[in-house]
Amino acid sequence: MKSSPNPIAIIAALGISLSGAGVFAAHHLPSSFRVSPKSRVVLPATPVGQDSAVFPFERTKLLNFRPPMGLVEQTQDWTTLPPDTSGLVWLKRPGADGEATTLLTHLRAARFAKGKLKLKSNVPAELLLDGKKIASVAKADSLPSEDSSDVTLSPEMTARLQINLLSFADDPADPQVGLEFLPDEKSDSIEISFSHDLKGRFDLSTVALGKRVYSASISPDGKYVSVCYSNSVDGNRNTYNTVVYETATLREVYSSSDFLGWMPKSSKLYYTHHSLSGTGFDIFVVDPARPEPEMIGTVADNSFYFSPDEKFVIYQTKVDGPQDSGPLKRLQEPDDRMPGHRDVYYLIRQDLKSGTISYLTYGGPGTYLSDISPDSKRLLYISTRTTPDHYPFYDSKLIELDLNTLKTDTVVNAAGEGGLTSAIYSPDGRRAFVTGGPQAFGSIGVNAGDHPIPNDFDTQGYILDLKTRDVKAMTRDFDPALQGTPTWNHADGKIYFRAEEGFYVPVFCLDPSTGKITRLDTDTESARTFSMGDNQSRWLATVGQSFHYTGRATLLDLKSGKTRLLADPHQEVMGSLELGKEEPWTFTAEDGSFIDGMMVLPPDFDESKKYPLIVYYYGGTAPSNRSMTHNYGPHLFASRDYVVYILNPSGTTGYGQEFSARHVNAWGDRTADEIIEGVKKFCKAHPFVDDKKIGCIGASYGGFMTQLLLTKTDIFAAGVSHAGISNVTSYWGEGYWGYSYNSVAAAKSYPWSNPELYTTHGSLFNADKIHTPLLLLHGTDDTNVPPGESIQLFNALRILGRDVELITVEGENHVIQDYQKRLLWQATIMAWFARWLQDDPSWWDSLY
Repeated sequence: MKSSPNPIAIIAALGISLSGAGVFAAHHLPSSFRVSPKSRVVLPATPVGQDSAVFPFERTKLLNFRPPMGLVEQTQDWTTLPPDTSGLVWLKRPGADGEATTLLTHLRAARFAKGKLKLKSNVPAELLLDGKKIASVAKADSLPSEDSSDVTLSPEMTARLQINLLSFADDPADPQVGLEFLPDEKSDSIEISFSHDLKGRFDLSTVALGKRVYSASISPDGKYVSVCYSNSVDGNRNTYNTVVYETATLREVYSSSDFLGWMPKSSKLYYTHHSLSGTGFDIFVVDPARPEPEMIGTVADNSFYFSPDEKFVIYQTKVDGPQDSGPLKRLQEPDDRMPGHRDVYYLIRQDLKSGTISYLTYGGPGTYLSDISPDSKRLLYISTRTTPDHYPFYDSKLIELDLNTLKTDTVVNAAGEGGLTSAIYSPDGRRAFVTGGPQAFGSIGVNAGDHPIPNDFDTQGYILDLKTRDVKAMTRDFDPALQGTPTWNHADGKIYFRAEEGFYVPVFCLDPSTGKITRLDTDTESARTFSMGDNQSRWLATVGQSFHYTGRATLLDLKSGKTRLLADPHQEVMGSLELGKEEPWTFTAEDGSFIDGMMVLPPDFDESKKYPLIVYYYGGTAPSNRSMTHNYGPHLFASRDYVVYILNPSGTTGYGQEFSARHVNAWGDRTADEIIEGVKKFCKAHPFVDDKKIGCIGASYGGFMTQLLLTKTDIFAAGVSHAGISNVTSYWGEGYWGYSYNSVAAAKSYPWSNPELYTTHGSLFNADKIHTPLLLLHGTDDTNVPPGESIQLFNALRILGRDVELITVEGENHVIQDYQKRLLWQATIMAWFARWLQDDPSWWDSLY
């Protein structure tokens, strides 16, 4: 293997190649084209008295009449034409002036293929492949001329082919244009689809590009709902715009290119612009009914919180921590390795009318705003300090501050307990709904069965009386794990929150007076955000996704229980794709545990065939949910002719505290065995799965699980571990959050007190048991799981002479963010599985 990938080959694996295509053994013609209506074209005028020969105009410049067309285009008024046996479409010459025409068709290979794409035309024409010009014909003639380009087709990736052509009345013949694909000798037997109505397949562009709903927010009085749309054309940058609708009618009443938010009381919208003075940000307010902006003040920071009475804002300010002089740094504590750890954040209040700025907190640990009381007289903030000398290494306090006297009252001191994540006031300001781990408040929320220590990532909800300090665990017997910051509605007095419920993330309603929790039907499988106006309890807007939609907003009428679609701009893209069938697949483990799972089939599934299988499992401890934008979404693999099985084995949150507590002090115990048991039962239940061609993939803790599985079983034919942990001890000591993550995953266990947990559970100490081909992937700047975790196992397996590859992604952290790097990284994963599960090493060989 070469030490680094061939850049030309990588570009080829993603689209067009400029290298030689070898010997051609067959040819493929499109079965149909989509042909646009003709557009009149005229030559540009030459100024009177000027000699046009000085700057002669080339007619081919007019080929730029239509820009590259996207994945989804409006072609309702276009016609469909089949080519003749030579692949040509015949058109008529214009009677006068010139005419421009566009032809569209699509090309797809079932496996990795190389070949030559040939353009034939007797008039000026150019060929674009996925928006890039790859061939052209420059002059008109009686017989077609040819131009070609070597191309590489990634498996099941639908290439978009666009031909722009020009014809004039003085051309020697009627226009003839066509395409031909000639595979090279090695690709001759690969199935090729070539047609205008060929539907696309799910790929990385599906989740990274295009327009979708970013957020939906309801005005305090419930009269309006604002929808913020995001749009990405390059996968890295987004543009935003906001549209405001009446909730009752969904009639559009206002739109803006700014990101707008609601004022907390007056149901007016606000946005900020850089101040003309050059310092700070001007705040503008807009009434949707009378959309004339009004500037109400200038603030020093663009990230702030309005007081409920709209008279002041609160924001955080950073105070730089002390720095060591010279090239040496004395670490003060484990977290001191992190850039900016010594910096501290405090709270500032700014009066909007006078502009007066005053510090609310300063000195000591950082302070983070949780909520402002409904009467705007108090606030709650959380202050956390590191305590590396005692479990669980962080002490959190919930503190109430009197905004008049600046006196503080420590409401909760969570020293030695689970962390606090949020706190919100009740409508009357007398109580607070606090979220945190099961061990908060003296462990009153623990319900982990026989497990001595619960999973502190299994977030619970508590109601705290701010005067008496009485506290009640509201979700102790509620299996879903809370997510995000809840809302305590002023109109009905109920608490609304999101929570993990297996593969789903619904919105729930908690009645504080009875403790009853109700699941709301928002018609969203995985809710990312939700919104209610404080002073109304009728409307609830949700933004979320599933395996087959993303960035979709719905509007629930809580009185009638009916849900309406608010916006789904991405559906047009999804409608152009061919997706495989999804269905639940669960099993009961040997110990009686219910193990939840999902199966996704290829788009053109044929039950009589044998398919390779790819298995995915959770990372960290959150369950796999029905998320399209996940880096390992099932349709990414299913669209390349794999059956996909996703399961949530023991240790995940969202199935009750006893189930999630199985993650603690286990590091793969029970979880790995359930995955192996589940895969065997899945294959037995589905005869269309080739049980000799099974791949497994995971990231972070899931990457650790891939490695661990390969030490325990030989049922897998290939494995992929992204940012996986090979040595629990080195991860514990070197990862930025290694020791603190282990305060949950290995609670109260340390390398010196439980060396077996830290060694025998890692793949490094069991590397000789790995015989399955393994691909290790890692970002070079990963601070969560340092790249050394992959390097250690790579070294071990190379010494053992095993099939192992290590691919690093330059400049990327724990998650690959840059879109172009994600394309290469995703191609590497797919090529690895094609090599071992589809017996096709050509893609991998072209990359590396």
